[in-house]
Amino acid sequence: MKAELKRGQTVLLKGPASASLESGGVEVFGHRLKKGESLVVKPWKVLPLTSIEDSAIELNLGTGSAYELLDFDPIPDSWRQLADSLGGKFRVMVMGRVDAGKTSILLTLLNRTVSSGEVHFVDLDVGQGEICPPTTMGYSRALSSTYALYALKAEAVYAFGFTSPSWSIERSLNVAEKIVMNLQGAERVLIDVDGWIEGDEALRHKTDLIRLVKPTHVLLLGVEPSEELERTLVQAGSKSIVLDRPETIAVRSREDRRRAREMRISQAFRGSSVRQLVRNWLRFSTVYSDFYVDDPESYFEEALLDAERHGVDVAIAAHNEIDFGPDLRGSDVGLLSYALDEGLRVKGLVLLKGFVKSKNAVRVVTSYKENVRHLKLGAVFLSNDFQELHVFRASEKWYGR
Repeated sequence: MKAELKRGQTVLLKGPASASLESGGVEVFGHRLKKGESLVVKPWKVLPLTSIEDSAIELNLGTGSAYELLDFDPIPDSWRQLADSLGGKFRVMVMGRVDAGKTSILLTLLNRTVSSGEVHFVDLDVGQGEICPPTTMGYSRALSSTYALYALKAEAVYAFGFTSPSWSIERSLNVAEKIVMNLQGAERVLIDVDGWIEGDEALRHKTDLIRLVKPTHVLLLGVEPSEELERTLVQAGSKSIVLDRPETIAVRSREDRRRAREMRISQAFRGSSVRQLVRNWLRFSTVYSDFYVDDPESYFEEALLDAERHGVDVAIAAHNEIDFGPDLRGSDVGLLSYALDEGLRVKGLVLLKGFVKSKNAVRVVTSYKENVRHLKLGAVFLSNDFQELHVFRASEKWYGR
């Protein structure tokens, strides 16, 4: 269908959908669409297409999509003014609750500053990340404006292993530190973090992140800074800016957020197949540390028993049978794991299905086609159609302390 827009009008387009510019001029968070350029709106995402002159847009609506016509630009002027005030060098972190508009403000800042030089986007939101699969963190480099952060290509991705830092605060900081070290020389950095901000542990996590990152600016979306947060900002030399949350930002239910994660995971496994990896050619670690482990079967078996205790039907094969140990060949369940390179970067997601002793093999499902040399065992159990079933909290012996 075709949407005709007068100057200053906005189409709020909810995915799954796509749009292309036929005539006129349209901006999306400061990114100006070229004639014929198409954009894709993912499920549970909403993009504002604002006309800067009388325009015509072709809309393609998928199942469950929708659109709404507004007579105003929903992007606050304060966001544009903030971008103009950052200067030539900046390291901006944004904090806010789930669906507060964190990615929207960061995308606006990126699009209004990238014309002066490359901008790095750091994705630390392990539950609802833009450029990384859920349970991972990473970063990308932008050389031009874009209609969505998820359109950027990740330059490096690291395994965390959980959908919230609350499962392992110390480990989440360790993974974030890897990224910060990689970007020591970067002059223009935008950082997205998760929406876990309620309670003492969440506050400690965010203040520790600020100390680690040392941002020039911390943007607070719908969040009033506590005394401890203010003290941390002063110590880190960071300027805090309180921003209002736009009314047009979509709010998703917990179920919608879970389904969005599962969709992202399933996309990462697109084109996957069952592979048998040679056990003795692999190095193993777990998401609880970067230390190598010699007995990954023990970790896997502990995880399986824990899942069974919590009601997950793993149909584990007896570990004392000659051919199995432990194995999920009769089950519709697997353990989300990660194929890593020598730099501990994620090269592909892996659904671990078991160990076959008689063949010296590790059975996995993955879309990664290259040789696997380092397999990091995860903590999230998934069904064969990638629904989240259970999170395994390992015993202390796997923490590598």
